[in-house]
Order: sequence, then structure tokens, then C-alpha cells
Amino acid sequence: MFNPEETQYEVLRRRGICRRDFLKFCSMAAVALGLGPMGHLEIAHAMETKPYLPVLWINGLSCSCCTESFIRSAHPLASDIILSMIALDYQDTIMAAAGDQAMECFEEAISTYKGRYILAVEGNPPLGEEGMYCIDGGRPFMDKLQRGAAGAKAIVVACNTATSAAIGLLRQVYPDIPVIGTEPALKPAVEKYPGGRILVMATPMTIKQEKFQALKHQFDDRAQIIGLPCEGLMEFVERGELRGSAVEAYLTEKLAPYLREPVDGIVLGCTHYPFLTGAIRRIVGPGPEIMDGSHGVAMQLERKLAQSGMLRQCGEPGTAVFENSLDEPEILALSRALFRYRDE
Repeated sequence: MFNPEETQYEVLRRRGICRRDFLKFCSMAAVALGLGPMGHLEIAHAMETKPYLPVLWINGLSCSCCTESFIRSAHPLASDIILSMIALDYQDTIMAAAGDQAMECFEEAISTYKGRYILAVEGNPPLGEEGMYCIDGGRPFMDKLQRGAAGAKAIVVACNTATSAAIGLLRQVYPDIPVIGTEPALKPAVEKYPGGRILVMATPMTIKQEKFQALKHQFDDRAQIIGLPCEGLMEFVERGELRGSAVEAYLTEKLAPYLREPVDGIVLGCTHYPFLTGAIRRIVGPGPEIMDGSHGVAMQLERKLAQSGMLRQCGEPGTAVFENSLDEPEILALSRALFRYRDE
């Protein structure tokens, strides 16, 4: 029987794993993840204090290679994972023959562990024919995906372009979940520099979108706001090129025409661009203040979670988990490197 308060360490101890072997595992995991010299202590603390979560695994359009890899695993065995390491409450490929009973398990897990389960999504969502594919238990994949995602504490759209394109739809689909978008920090820039000259660096898509134009229109009478589309700048970050002659030549070419007159503030209207703050500063000099919207997003998320009574109160740092639809090791490694990056 799954105990939602049982920690991973307690599960391992119950299975006969001694303290010495547990710490060996934490050390090896820290080395494999490239953590610092105290990384094994952080892993041990997390496994000793955090309850392990139920898993709901749903399959869309794919060759089921993730499921195949999972069930053919030799170390650890799939049986050991399911029975001892995770609480696999639902897996639609394995449970397809159960039909309605499987869907009852799915609904029960969502209701019982709302906001506390892991939703594993294998394969692409089928959008043709209004999503009427991958049906089992009378429920198409898209229905289960939306239903499962609805149990999240909150959804943060950590992208200005995606916010402009999809925030309205997300709020319609998930009316009961706080959906926090990201937008250029125009309001704080204008409030700090009324009547000033504000340059907004963003992707061409963000600049064109109605949402940005509406935001800009709100402050047009309070400051001179200039939108600067930076096609290709995001790709420097995704290649890990955060400094050097190539990125600085690009920035010089883009910014030089606007620096002929004084600029009070530069708003970074793309979540990639803060990683280039150092490079931008080397081009523009000490004058303009460089601002981005990340602090506002974090504050809004905190407010929304506090309003819904779902804000963690323990005061301990949480865990950052990196996932990417490309599922390529180098992409995930870059994400972790960017997470730790500080430009000197």
C-alpha cells in the first residue's frame, strides 16, 4: 500500500539497504550528475526528507520505446522499480486491458494526490480529428493529458513568446490552476525612468504579437519605448555562446544605432537574454540599466501559491528538475550549466 508520507530513504531501509550503501549511492549519484563536493549530502537530505510521489504514465503517438526500455531494464528490474522504488498508479499501455477499471485508478490517483504526483508523458499529443486517437477506457490521450496536467500546483510559461502566443488558451484549458506568464519588464522600467528612453530587446515574434503591442501602448505616453527585434540572438544562448567575439559583434551591430542617443533602460524581453547580460553590458557601457521580468514572475508565482494555500512553508530550498522535449543529454547538460552560470 502506497504511503504518501514515506520517504525514499525509508523505502530503501525497509528493503534492507544499509546506511553505508545508501551513502555510497548518494556519492555516485552526485558524481554522475556533476554536482559539487557537497552534492552527495544534498541528495541524501532530499531522499531522507521528501516523500516519493505517485507516477501516472500516459502514452501518445510514439513507438513506445520508453516503455520498452523501462520493462526490459535489467538493473534495476522493472518489477523492483514498480514494487519498491516508485508508486506507478497508472500506465495505460500495461493496463489497457483493464479498461474502465484502469481509468478509475487514474481518476483516483489524480484526486487523492492532487498537486503531488508526477505525470510522465510518452509520445506526441495527437491533434488531428480533434485529438480522437490513442483511446483506451473510452478516453483519448488528449483528454487524459489535460486531466492529468490539471493536478499541477501552477503552470509557469517561462517564455515571452510562448506567453504572447498561448497564455490565453492555457488559462481557458486550466481555469482552476494559476497560470503565470512572462512578459517584458516594461512597467518597472517606465516607473523608474518616467519620460525616459527604453529599449526592449525581444524575439521578432514577441515584438509582433498583439500582447506586447498592447503592453507597449499602455506606457507610450509615459516613456519613449523602442522595440528591437533580435533575430538569432536566442540561438547564441542555446549553443552556450554567452561571451566572445561572435556574440559581441552581433550585439554591437544591433545596439549601435540606438546608442547614438542616451538610453535609460534596456528591457530583456526574452528569457534567454539574461544569460547575455554581461555581454550586453560590455557593449552598452555602465549607463543604461538592464532589466528583465524574472523577479516579477517569481513574485507573482509566490503570491498565487500563497493565495491558494499551496506555498511551501518549510523554508528549505526546493529541487530544480530539468526536462526537455528533445531528450538529448547535451541539451539537459546545457540547461544545468545555465542554471549555475554567473557572468563575471
